[in-house]
Amino acid sequence: MLYGIRLTGPETYVAVGLLLTGVARLASSIPAPRAAKVDPMVGRRYQQMREQRAGAFSIIGFHSGKTPDHRGRYLREIQQWPDERLESTHDFIQWMFPLAETSAFHPQAPLLDAVAIAAFRSRPDLHRSVQTSFLRMLAFFGFQPRFDPQLVIEPGPDFTIKSQHWLSAGNHNHLRISRILKSSRLLGLEKESGALFHCLAGTYQTERVKPDPAITRETFAFWRAAAGRSHSP
Repeated sequence: MLYGIRLTGPETYVAVGLLLTGVARLASSIPAPRAAKVDPMVGRRYQQMREQRAGAFSIIGFHSGKTPDHRGRYLREIQQWPDERLESTHDFIQWMFPLAETSAFHPQAPLLDAVAIAAFRSRPDLHRSVQTSFLRMLAFFGFQPRFDPQLVIEPGPDFTIKSQHWLSAGNHNHLRISRILKSSRLLGLEKESGALFHCLAGTYQTERVKPDPAITRETFAFWRAAAGRSHSP
């Protein structure tokens, strides 16, 4: 304690206040010029990279069964939903079949990056997770897998009934099919994606000769691109 200066005196409070103010100004003045030199676009891209990396970690946790999605739902629960709930819920497909591009309908959905894609393609548990989701959505559309000896996907015995909720022009499930084709191929299920596209191509050939086809030429072009096919089979 300085001679003649009281700890609780007004001059002490004033001095401490001035000292703290000076320290705060000095601390803020050091990074401020550096931050002012950063291109806003560069900063935005860096923030997007951080968000994408966080999203990639969350999608791996979701498919490994350790973490839920943004609504607290676990993948195993969604895979057991009845068809009616799969039809009426629109923010699960982006988690079940993730992509590297932002979804126009669910922009908050996590995105894939190179590290996440490599994990899906190398880890058996993640591979099985995507396969299970793939099979569940096949059943939703009324398709079934068959090995003869290669994988073949074909309409199942209940296709006529189940196709009623998606086999119509402009149906929102056509976008889901595009996502499933692309995501499956991206995550290591190339054979499954190819077999599904081949099955869809057969359905398209049946529909295209009708007066009012349920699958338009534009829709089939999207499916073809999502499956990585350069031209029609």
